[in-house]
Amino acid sequence: MAHWHLCRVKELGAGLLLALSACHTVRPVQPELLASPSPPPQVWVILPDHSTVTLSSPHLSGDTVSGLVNGIGEHFALTEIKGLSVQRPAPLRTLSLATGIWLASIGALGLLEHVMTRPANPCFGYGSCQLGLTEPTRCCPAGLTPS
Repeated sequence: MAHWHLCRVKELGAGLLLALSACHTVRPVQPELLASPSPPPQVWVILPDHSTVTLSSPHLSGDTVSGLVNGIGEHFALTEIKGLSVQRPAPLRTLSLATGIWLASIGALGLLEHVMTRPANPCFGYGSCQLGLTEPTRCCPAGLTPS
């Protein structure tokens, strides 16, 4: 395997590792999750006007969700919000993305190798020479095959 192949394989591996950490989904959650022993590090609070607020270090106390918004303590009554969402890993999407990137990269490398290793055709773009033509045509020199 040529040196440039090894370099590309390393780059592809780095790209796949990056892709593996990239896929997440946003899911609605029940407020009770915030009272669990291991609540999520942050939630999105969906307000009645459909805007969202990112709440760090969230916790549930009675009917109030509390946490930090840009480092400042905030409290939201459950009756005054439309819902809560969290970001979760999406392993199936991650696997699909990584597989797609890997297959596309292998295909691109194969195409590149094919293009770089095929012999040059000196007759590329030329037609066959036919005797008796009245118009001048570009034709391939004798003994060579046109593409």
